[in-house]
Amino acid sequence: MNREAVNSALKNIGSRTLIVENNAGGQFESLLKSEVGFVPTGRLRKFDGRPMYPEEIISALERLA
Repeated sequence: MNREAVNSALKNIGSRTLIVENNAGGQFESLLKSEVGFVPTGRLRKFDGRPMYPEEIISALERLA
């Protein structure tokens, strides 16, 4: 992982962030925390085998506001 490139990309996002993952363990979120120290303000995880729908993401984003 190129930590500098990831940090550069993440520094330009807003103060509210949502990690969207289709797994129970949150592997991507854990990787970001451990490797670059990034901690999101929200998370949306779905692990029941169904697809993630845009409405679910929009709802999760609205809860962050």
